[in-house]
Amino acid sequence: MDVSRKIKTKVSAGFKMRGFILRPEASRYLVEVLESVDPSELDDVIEKVLDAVEKQPLSSSMIELSVMESAVQDCTQACDETIDNVFNIIGAFDVPRYIYSVERKKFVP
Repeated sequence: MDVSRKIKTKVSAGFKMRGFILRPEASRYLVEVLESVDPSELDDVIEKVLDAVEKQPLSSSMIELSVMESAVQDCTQACDETIDNVFNIIGAFDVPRYIYSVERKKFVP
């Protein structure tokens, strides 16, 4: 139980730093998934999950269980795939527009 408490504290701190609030069921699901991860790699895995959550189309800063499940699936698929293209060239007129979100306190597409 002590290990899961440490994981939960790291997860909640990481999500708070990025301006997200976890629903209790999403937090429990992520802690269950991360219990099988090596403690030395825990911070990197949490960062990957956070990046996957940010790529999701979110309506608010409250993270639901469905969003968390799809983010974890994206992370596991991304780890399984081999990297084909290291660089991605984007034209000057194809760059997506970013708008500052006051709610999230960051730029969003």
